[in-house]
Amino acid sequence: MTLVIDSSIAASWGLPDENSPAALRALSMAEAEEILVPALFRHEVRNVFLINERRRRLTETQTEAGLGLIAAMPMKEDGDGSDAAVLAYARRHSLTAYDASYLELAIRSGSSLATLDRKLAGAGVSEGLTVIADSG
Repeated sequence: MTLVIDSSIAASWGLPDENSPAALRALSMAEAEEILVPALFRHEVRNVFLINERRRRLTETQTEAGLGLIAAMPMKEDGDGSDAAVLAYARRHSLTAYDASYLELAIRSGSSLATLDRKLAGAGVSEGLTVIADSG
């Protein structure tokens, strides 16, 4: 089985004060399953850390450590998905094209989807995926 993780899950792994049951479950699953990410993944994760630096939640050193931890995870990048499919999912579920790319990848690859984004999690459930997300 494979697992598609989004940037919210990965960032949770690398942010020192994050405590997400879904992220911990995805991390545990990652030990036994292949992790897939779309091409935009690294840029999104970088942006999460940069935003947290600007908000003075993280230092540059903490950003480097968090990104290093994520980079060490065995992940397979799986392209951008097709324009038509990504846009169709984005329209159907009122998602950004970024979030729809994770959904498209999970559907296309027959993977589970791990996310802390409620709207993306709901779209995954609606599409019949196994979704790893925090409840509430």
